[in-house]
Amino acid sequence: MRLSLWAWLLWSLPIYLVLEVALFLIIGLGFKRTVGELVGPYLAFAAPALIMMPLVWLLRMWEGQGASPKRLARGWGLCVVLFGVAVQIATFYSGIKLRLIDPDDAIGGFITVFLLGVQEEARLY
Repeated sequence: MRLSLWAWLLWSLPIYLVLEVALFLIIGLGFKRTVGELVGPYLAFAAPALIMMPLVWLLRMWEGQGASPKRLARGWGLCVVLFGVAVQIATFYSGIKLRLIDPDDAIGGFITVFLLGVQEEARLY
């Protein structure tokens, strides 16, 4: 028996967020940042999980309904691409917010990383 989306999110999301809080507390101690400075980056890194978890649940439902392997592969590929883009955005946003990355360099770096990721994903199809 599979859990509903809401039961699954209520069970797994708090575990993910608690583990992430521990990571950001370590980062805060290491870089001597205040809690206020870490709130934005914390929320930015929480967003990819909020994107990924419902998509994974939906793909698992498709699998249970007997979707074709080709449809599942494309769904998982799209899910991973969205997750990767969300993580890239969170990384660059956090780097800028914590003053670890120069904003002028971050824009060019993000565009380069995004285009290389899209090119790699297109190569797989």
